[in-house]
Amino acid sequence: MIDTAEEASLLGVHFRPGGAFPFFGLPMSELVDTHVELETLWGRTGGELRERLRNATRPIDKFRVLEAMLVTRLRRLSIQGDVVQYALDALSRSGATTVHDVTQRVGLSHRRFIQVFKAQVGLTPKLFYRVQRFQRILAHVRRVPALEWSHLAVDCGFFDQSHLIRDFVEFSGFSPAEFAGHLQELERRGVHLKRHHLPLAG
Repeated sequence: MIDTAEEASLLGVHFRPGGAFPFFGLPMSELVDTHVELETLWGRTGGELRERLRNATRPIDKFRVLEAMLVTRLRRLSIQGDVVQYALDALSRSGATTVHDVTQRVGLSHRRFIQVFKAQVGLTPKLFYRVQRFQRILAHVRRVPALEWSHLAVDCGFFDQSHLIRDFVEFSGFSPAEFAGHLQELERRGVHLKRHHLPLAG
């Protein structure tokens, strides 16, 4: 429960895929699906940051404190950081690019590429690609609920419609048609989901 009589404020940073790694210096795969105290990652610096944020009165001052701290924590990436950024860009684009294609281009062995990518992003290249592909499907469904699923499957990089449905159910708990219907019902009730947010299945 939250005591609403006590004033509280929240400040956060939303990192792009791979963006957190230079600031924390440990494999991002260790932080997937977890909640970790900042002091656990930064030691005393985490507590000092919290106190400085508390002492800053205006929102703009809080952001400046946070930005200055992040700059001091920023580490220069090795050449492998460029490899990961290239892979992120390639796998995020709509089209026929696959994980195999990217692996062939980056100049690392398949195993080493997975290790480097997972350390900096938190997910394997294959899982990241699947998530990006699923998010593209979601974007299509939001724009045009009545879709030709077989054509969309091929356009978004799936083998066929059944492949699309399997991934969709795994990530959302709904079939594509069920999700589209559920989305229309929510919108009729005046409920609009934020980008990348999903209703609960069941």
